Amino acid sequence: MPPGWRLAAFGECAVLVRDTVSPTNLGDMPYVGLEHVGEGTLSLASSGVATEVTSTKSRFTSNDVLFGKLRPYLRKVARARFDGICSTDIWVVRPAEGVDAGYLFHVMASQKFVDAATRGSEGTKMPRAKWDLVSRIRLSLPPLEEQQCITAVLDSIDEAIEYTGKVIAAMERLKDSLLHELLTRGIPGWHEEWKEVRGLGTVPDYWNVVRLEDVADVVGGSTPSRRHAEYWGDGILWATPSELTELTGRYLADTRESITLDGMKAAGLRILPPGSILLTTRATIGATAMNSHPVTTNQGFQNLIGNGKANSLWLYYCISSKRKELEKRGSGSTFREVSRDSVRSLPILLPPLTEQRVIAATLDSIDTALEQVRKERVVLQSLKASTADALLTGRLRNVAVRSVPDDS
Repeated sequence: MPPGWRLAAFGECAVLVRDTVSPTNLGDMPYVGLEHVGEGTLSLASSGVATEVTSTKSRFTSNDVLFGKLRPYLRKVARARFDGICSTDIWVVRPAEGVDAGYLFHVMASQKFVDAATRGSEGTKMPRAKWDLVSRIRLSLPPLEEQQCITAVLDSIDEAIEYTGKVIAAMERLKDSLLHELLTRGIPGWHEEWKEVRGLGTVPDYWNVVRLEDVADVVGGSTPSRRHAEYWGDGILWATPSELTELTGRYLADTRESITLDGMKAAGLRILPPGSILLTTRATIGATAMNSHPVTTNQGFQNLIGNGKANSLWLYYCISSKRKELEKRGSGSTFREVSRDSVRSLPILLPPLTEQRVIAATLDSIDTALEQVRKERVVLQSLKASTADALLTGRLRNVAVRSVPDDS
């Protein structure tokens, strides 16, 4: 342990605030529920107001740490920036004397602390962290001055992460706006004549209305029998819907499982060439991606192989914009599903290929920039995790603290 640091129980460093209150007559006082705390983002995604809730709540003040004790592995931890009330499934924690509030937040937000709280949880389906167990967690506690310097370093990384989050949100709003405008109104200044199309609004006069099957083959997927080991593991990529919902970009480059040629033949699968549009149509409806390598999929998809009448990238954006319409076409009691025929009959607007390419290039440039910022955010989050671990354990000493000798 570095000189000047001491070993302390978490319960010596933090105080659990047990100030409960009825939200009645609190008016528009901010309310924070677990649904308002970002999962792993270490910040509040939003907040409500006291008038929206009725049962007893916990009161918190600015700079308190809010820690979701229900399913703590979700890492719902945030530092309050205002006074308010919160769900009783959220711990309100304040620093003890000699402990910096920001330092306490970074300790509680660390993966090690969250893991320890999770191990001490009670319950199976809805586990809750137990304060009496968490309070016994042993910490290496630096002097207050060094705590404050550690807080400053980690806060600066958090600010950079928060800034990239705001940039991403702004770019996503821009993309959504352009997606609708370009796919229904075309390139500004290109059109002088317009026409009304039922269900699609006012569109450029020379754009055609076609069915999706007119521009692409619609190809489903399936699952080879798990009883035959020889059907699995020979390098033909095989995708599931979860791999699309987990995707942060537009292209699917790899899959968790692969199948053999025999498995592909037995399941009646067709290989989708690179540049096809993967579309989920069961349970999760409307998630889209393009494949950068040949791939097959399970039965949760209806995939599109272009026939040359539409630019593949334009077709990707066109289908991406149809998610709500596809969801409406879903049916089924156990889980909703969109049939192959329903996908094939989906009406779409078809501009000339030249205009398709310009529209696709415009949206592609936004997505390329967006994916770059997302990668930068991942790098910053990784930097935060490694730096926090090193600083909070004393393996990396804060050079801003000149009064504390380095033991290296």
